Amino acid sequence: MLQKQKIYNKRTQKIVSELAKPINTSRVDAWKTQLSEQEIAIADLICGNIGSKFGYAPISKKNSYKKMLFYLQNSFQIIKQQLNFSIFIKYYFLLSFSTRLWLSKFFRIK
Repeated sequence: MLQKQKIYNKRTQKIVSELAKPINTSRVDAWKTQLSEQEIAIADLICGNIGSKFGYAPISKKNSYKKMLFYLQNSFQIIKQQLNFSIFIKYYFLLSFSTRLWLSKFFRIK
């Protein structure tokens, strides 16, 4: 138990020290070079409605017909990603801290 507390304290200290630093803007536009047009269009389809509520404009300039065609062609991938994300959010925070810590090491989540 003491070992878990030390790991927790070390992680908490790192998080708190990161909060004091200014925001790192060096990777703000990394998605522009690291995502394909298809990946950007999928992100627009999935996040577009919510993004517009927060002032983000869609990047893909597709008309309604092209969006519908794109959605139909990629529907399996889009649905799979939405399910993966919703399942992850629903169950990840129900796990114990030690399990989440193990998962973060296993999947290298920072």
